[in-house]
Amino acid sequence: MVSVTRQTSLFAATLLLLTIGATVARLHYNPFAAETAVSPFMPQLWQQIASGILLFVTAILTNRITVKTGILRGFSTLPVTLFGFIACGILLSPNLLTASLLALLTSIAMLFLLQTLHSIRDKEALFTGALFLGVLPIIYPPSIFFATTILIIIFVVPLSFRQTIIATTGYLLPIAVASYIHWYLGGNITDIALNIWSEIITPATKIALEPLPIVTALLFIALILTLIYGVMIGTHNRYAMLVPARKAIQLNIWMLLFGIVALFAIPGCNITIIPSIAISITIISAFAIDRMETKWANWFYLTIVALVIIHLLLY
Repeated sequence: MVSVTRQTSLFAATLLLLTIGATVARLHYNPFAAETAVSPFMPQLWQQIASGILLFVTAILTNRITVKTGILRGFSTLPVTLFGFIACGILLSPNLLTASLLALLTSIAMLFLLQTLHSIRDKEALFTGALFLGVLPIIYPPSIFFATTILIIIFVVPLSFRQTIIATTGYLLPIAVASYIHWYLGGNITDIALNIWSEIITPATKIALEPLPIVTALLFIALILTLIYGVMIGTHNRYAMLVPARKAIQLNIWMLLFGIVALFAIPGCNITIIPSIAISITIISAFAIDRMETKWANWFYLTIVALVIIHLLLY
């Protein structure tokens, strides 16, 4: 039986673009309460186009992560479409450009950091990945929780003391440079750090706890079941995978857990962070579907596609 998850690159890219376009259109004409609660102002046309491009590139990089780490059993464009469904197929922040830029920088950082799984001596990739993570709090302060990625890498890889110093320096460098520039222009050198802290502790509008449409609820349940299966397979059969794939799955499981906690525990965090968290969800979900029997993988994937389409058309 042919697996529908082994779709061509052209088909995956087309489906991704259609998902992004339909979601942005729905956000503009019929936003959910959870979205307007973040901001009543919808993104302008140029912001929508720029955000669509950023999300498209992020999906490609997410797929690249699965290829380079060998998470999937063969080449697949499954993560491309899954990212579109998860990152913007359910909820989309009106701060669309910020959310898309965060997701792109997160995917680039992960791509560099995961290179250390192949070559533990690759200091340049480690420093560069940490550097990209360090830019995130400057753009969106609540994303500071991604600093935990450095801690996860330290224990998962694991890193030596020298590599830990390199990663920590790379992470702190963007904030240090921004603080210096701000001070050079006449401000207080602590203003950047204080602003980040203020944005973190200032309560933001969380996901509205309103009754979900049945289709949306079913879509959430399908994704949760996929994640649970992926975590179970990734932890129970971890020694059946190559070392880079095993450690990449461990890293993404921990990043997902910290991301979910941050979404509900950090006062200033809201749905703007969802596309960034969607990277880990996509990788774990693609891993889970890839490990299913072809028949079940086909049914599960087509069910998710159908639910997303109904969700976008009806709501």
